[in-house]
Amino acid sequence: MANKKISELTALATPALGDLIEVEDISAAAGSKSKKSTFQQVIDSTDIVTETGTQTLTNKTINDAAGSSISANVIHSLVRNVSGGTLTAGTPVYNDGFNVGQGIIQVDKADADDVTKMPVIGLIESDILNNASGDLIEAGFLGSLDTSSFSAQDELYISTTAGVLTATRPTGATELVQLVCEVLRSHASMGEVDIFDTGRSNDIPNFLDDSFTRIAATGDTTKLLDFSVVGVTTGTTRTWTVPDTNIDFGSRAEQGLQTIWVPTTAMRPTVTNGCAAIATVETTAGNLDYHPLDFDASADEHAQFTVMFPKSFNDGTVTYQGVWTVDAAVSTGIALGLQARALVDSGSIDQNWQSPIIVTDDAQGTAEDVFVTAVSTAMTIIGVHADGDLTFFRVFRDVSDGNDDMTQDMRLLGIRFFYTTDAVNDA
Repeated sequence: MANKKISELTALATPALGDLIEVEDISAAAGSKSKKSTFQQVIDSTDIVTETGTQTLTNKTINDAAGSSISANVIHSLVRNVSGGTLTAGTPVYNDGFNVGQGIIQVDKADADDVTKMPVIGLIESDILNNASGDLIEAGFLGSLDTSSFSAQDELYISTTAGVLTATRPTGATELVQLVCEVLRSHASMGEVDIFDTGRSNDIPNFLDDSFTRIAATGDTTKLLDFSVVGVTTGTTRTWTVPDTNIDFGSRAEQGLQTIWVPTTAMRPTVTNGCAAIATVETTAGNLDYHPLDFDASADEHAQFTVMFPKSFNDGTVTYQGVWTVDAAVSTGIALGLQARALVDSGSIDQNWQSPIIVTDDAQGTAEDVFVTAVSTAMTIIGVHADGDLTFFRVFRDVSDGNDDMTQDMRLLGIRFFYTTDAVNDA
């Protein structure tokens, strides 16, 4: 378009796109400089968005003064405060209903230990008075906050204090878990956070309904199930395998320390230096009977029995306790010894015994009380020890031990073994 006076223009609405409009004051005195004003490049009127107007942008790019594309960095929603007090900037809130008259949602402070006040749908952008409306940021950056109690890169959860964020993940069984934002800058007044996509659960709950497990109270972010395994040393790998159908946890054995009870009714006096034959003793008529093997105080006497340990036995050491009684009200003591020998299939029974493992105990001054010795030290069973072997045991009263000063017979009731398994069954 050629330079023209405004008065010569037929219509100001008809310049072509890209034209420059220059207005010149031609009334200036001769020889003086005229005053000129150059306006911006003419644009399509449908692209103009006024401060108070609205414009639908379809397949449009918004550029800044330098020509660079501008991207939205926050998602806003207009909300109404129904908390009963002022909601300050940065307060996490939940959806507390819909205000039909204003056509906006109502908000109040979110709370991790109240399911009716979750999830967080965003943070308040700037202070909103009670029963007033203001902006909520659902996602994006929010600044001018006091984040001085946190460090940069801290991830903040909704806490169990209503309307408060915390860097500590809630761990209570009934506490809900929602990660809300990350601290970008720690500052008392110029702090800034990056709000994640709110309005949803974004973490595993601490407690799952109808579940037999729960997340460990440490708040472990890996969400590993916390099982206690006995007898596993550092570097040892254990695998727990269950079928994917017809699971019956109640019937599955656990690896670790196990027990075997051997009553005197399963024992026999040895041919050489044997104890008395098993007896049946009645206490008060009609009350409990018991079946002891009596061991004399004057010389070592022995009884023998066998145990076939399960295949799941780790073929390691065993320990034991002796269970006994006395028919007199005494407070003196006894010493009990145990020896073992393992035999495999086709192994000869004609074998000697290993050195004994001794335990001691004292009566407590009452006749026919049950006494249980302390657990013995570990016994390594000699012989070729393998799955399915038969182990012979010999139990005896060691009258030469310094603690064995009871003059009455020791009445043995049984032996309790402790052994360790490394499989859940004998398959």
